[in-house]
Amino acid sequence: FHIAADGWEGDTSIYQRLCAADAAPHLVSLTIMTEGRDVVGGVLPQLFSGQMPNVRQLCLAHFTSWPVGLFTNLTHLCLHDQCDVGRMTTSEFLDFIEQSPRLEELNL
Repeated sequence: FHIAADGWEGDTSIYQRLCAADAAPHLVSLTIMTEGRDVVGGVLPQLFSGQMPNVRQLCLAHFTSWPVGLFTNLTHLCLHDQCDVGRMTTSEFLDFIEQSPRLEELNL
């Protein structure tokens, strides 16, 4: 699932819709590109009811943190335009990386 979130038009934000969506057990790749619109404190909300157990590839722009345990099986991680607000500490980031022992590619 790949989306340029700033292009979303509607009465409800794309993040509210994705949070309300059912679990996505077959989702393997998630990309959310944004210029920062509707990004609150850099925190990615709990998308797809917090159920995305098979996401292997994750690419985010402007999000600096996400719910603990949301991404545990990553092989590829790409983080763009990380702002200082809400950014994980080095220790927290290393703990996050530790949850994905199969991580092959890290792009910061």
